[in-house]
Amino acid sequence: PDALSIIPARGVAHPTWCDENIPGVDDFSALVNTSIHGGNKPLSTNGLIRLEEFCRSIFDDGILPKDVVIAAGHSLFFRSFFQCFLPREPKGEEHIGKKKKIVNGGVVMVTLHEVTMTDRKKVYLIDKQSVTVIYGGFGKHTKG
Repeated sequence: PDALSIIPARGVAHPTWCDENIPGVDDFSALVNTSIHGGNKPLSTNGLIRLEEFCRSIFDDGILPKDVVIAAGHSLFFRSFFQCFLPREPKGEEHIGKKKKIVNGGVVMVTLHEVTMTDRKKVYLIDKQSVTVIYGGFGKHTKG
């Protein structure tokens, strides 16, 4: 596996030694909602299935009630997210996020849309114009 979770499925997030004395935070565990955290990824799934599950959960208020979603994760996850959900472009005009990963600690904002097709299937699209680098941007690592 590429990563293992240190929090069990739907477990409690405990502060690390460096998080124990954050000014103004009395209950660290209350800051992290793990109700939909399923633990380590099962072998019976793949990245595309997990990316689509993530998108479905964003638009399902029964799973994740919200106005804004702040998602943290590995840069490879987000590069795959951009590759799957940014619109296709002519060769040479593709968005940088499809080839380069977000730098460590980087922050990027996007608007994700859910579209219901005529066959009732839901698809997800990132509005290319909405991709905004807040901090760091896209790094030098490229696929291939």
